[in-house]
Amino acid sequence: MKEKFVEQMDIKELLKKINTADKEIAFVVEKEIEAIEKAVELAYQKFLQGGRIIYCGAGSSGRIAAMDALEMTPTYGIDPTRYFCLLAGGKEAMFQVVEQAEDSEEQACLALKNVQLNDSDVVVAIAASGKTPYCLAALTYAKEVGASTISLSCVEMSKLKTIAETAIDLPVGKEIVSGSTRMKAGTAQKLVLNMFSTALMVRLGKVFEDSMIYVQPTNKKLVQRTIDILKSTTTLSDEASEELLKKVQYDLPTAILMERQGLSQKKAKAILDQQNGNLSKILN
Repeated sequence: MKEKFVEQMDIKELLKKINTADKEIAFVVEKEIEAIEKAVELAYQKFLQGGRIIYCGAGSSGRIAAMDALEMTPTYGIDPTRYFCLLAGGKEAMFQVVEQAEDSEEQACLALKNVQLNDSDVVVAIAASGKTPYCLAALTYAKEVGASTISLSCVEMSKLKTIAETAIDLPVGKEIVSGSTRMKAGTAQKLVLNMFSTALMVRLGKVFEDSMIYVQPTNKKLVQRTIDILKSTTTLSDEASEELLKKVQYDLPTAILMERQGLSQKKAKAILDQQNGNLSKILN
């Protein structure tokens, strides 16, 4: 029996088809774990030496990358000038279509020149097709200046792979709606970027006992989260946790170290500075 086109399906049937297709994505990603591991290790070494992580992308791929990069500051306290995304078409492309932006090789090179790309940085090019001109140009320019290069695409043997130092290729297959790469390809990219950035942050010591100890307490919910994390990693009560956090201006790693080792604020901060803020290295 000939398979139905999506417009011939009822809503439930269509939703099941999309859901089934999405389930396959995790298995595609699983096959690339070794490549993702290499990418994380490369980024870790460069970041530790003062380099930056710079995502480059266009369209849906670029927007997914931008969302991932934006989370690094509020969740892990990363300086936004050290982890960011360059989107084809500029910031306005986050919210509206910028015609032909993804085809501009010149724009990619100019964007990287404007941020003074150098050999200590890592450029991560994200393109579902694996051949977006903006991304190809970004990687080519990055190689010319000696920066490290990583690619993430959703096809087998992508063009990006021929340039990148480390390539992650995810052959997700035909989309439910042909060419709509915000679907399976977008899901695959989101999964990999979640893995990449989270593993990198854990490796950098931004997580302790499964908690985001560098979370920025910019609202009531996050203030309470810092209190809850201090409580869960020490024996302090709610009230005592809040009191200590206020004393150290909500510097959670310092508060944890002070309480766990009976140190002064000055001593705790000095020890953390010696270990690049990696609390796990000190206490584990």
